[in-house]
Amino acid sequence: MDITRTPAELKTIGIRHLPMLVLTDNLYSWVARRVRHHTHGEYSHAMWMHRPGFVASQGLLYKELPIDRYLEGKHRVKLWCNPAWKAEARVRLFWAIEGRLAAPFRNRLYDGLGILGQRIKRPWLNFPRLRYCSESAAEILQEAEDYPKNHPSPADINRWCKTQPQMQVFGVYDPDCNSGNDTRITSTFFTSDRFCQRFA
Repeated sequence: MDITRTPAELKTIGIRHLPMLVLTDNLYSWVARRVRHHTHGEYSHAMWMHRPGFVASQGLLYKELPIDRYLEGKHRVKLWCNPAWKAEARVRLFWAIEGRLAAPFRNRLYDGLGILGQRIKRPWLNFPRLRYCSESAAEILQEAEDYPKNHPSPADINRWCKTQPQMQVFGVYDPDCNSGNDTRITSTFFTSDRFCQRFA
């Protein structure tokens, strides 16, 4: 089914549809480009939309940010969800996110050693209790899904979701695949454009 939304509609997704897994890529970032190259994927960051208009994201610190930040034309954004998640599963996801946001400052710091481990193909190399973005996103996903990987990249999460029939793309926004000011979000992601299709 074709679901097309404006960024304004994305910011007002109702709480009953949340949380949603969010993958993003900064199209102008050298670091994001290196992550995509190393992981053979299209996305360089993973996070969760846990309440309308806001995401919980692991940067240098795990914190809440407005989704607006990712809808200004610099980022590609993809939202995954399982429409069959029951209230109990959504509550577990929500409290896992809230628990991480409420964790002590030292436990919300970015796991730079984990990124080094990914770079040298030793994904088990981590600081205890610290996470990089996709590790944190995957741990939360495990509250509702049988996600098997402990130290994934954003590309790993995206590839896994593509193999799971219960997971559905709520929408994809890519400023390179839109024209004019009315940039849009679509689950079919501009099926006439082969370049855009690869990110769906």
